[in-house]
Amino acid sequence: MDISLNYFGASGGFYALWHILLGTDYRCLFVDINLLDDINNKYNVLRGSDWPEKLNGASEENIDADLWPAVKMLKEARVGIDPNDLEDIYTNHWNIEKKQEWKKTEIWPDNITTASLKCDKVFFYCNPTLEAWNTNKNNFRIFLYTDIELQCLLAKNKRAWLFFYNKMPTNVKFLNSNVYYQIPEYKEGDLYIKLQDIVKTNGGAILEPLGYSVTQRNIDHNTMWLNLHNDEEKQLLTE
Repeated sequence: MDISLNYFGASGGFYALWHILLGTDYRCLFVDINLLDDINNKYNVLRGSDWPEKLNGASEENIDADLWPAVKMLKEARVGIDPNDLEDIYTNHWNIEKKQEWKKTEIWPDNITTASLKCDKVFFYCNPTLEAWNTNKNNFRIFLYTDIELQCLLAKNKRAWLFFYNKMPTNVKFLNSNVYYQIPEYKEGDLYIKLQDIVKTNGGAILEPLGYSVTQRNIDHNTMWLNLHNDEEKQLLTE
């Protein structure tokens, strides 16, 4: 069964996603926006006057034979990375040098290309719509959350989504925590998981419901991610 991972910004979405990718057989494909722009620019340099305007319309039938191998490589690169070769994208994603520039290295999964995979898939939804939630009703639906105080602190320090509210957003009680007010609207999920529970178990709290155990890769990922945070954040993340 495929899974969908859902969360509101600044509650550890990418951290949880990488626990799944490192510790299970679930996969997704990624689109790096900067890489995508570079690929499209390279196609435009090569493009003949009678070629398709967009790379995704290019085929062996409408591209000059001597240039088709180069265009084919661009098309393949545009789809995403090999889902079984995650090392480069992991290294680049977590190459964070300044907390306030946290989001600059993010490399996002692409749910459309992920759907083409012939394996167990993980679909990734930041600030999901209820429509997207309901579309995944036949998948194993995970909702990741944290308490509103920690979420706002992480958003402020990482210049993430809630940071732009400039005030404490509306919150409600949910599973013994005060959380962002929309979270209880996402009903009938298969797993509601608090960020701190994943941190304290080196990923086990999200892996075990999927039928997997914590690996050394998960332990290393957990340590790396925690070390990107200051003492105040670490204390709240491990409470």
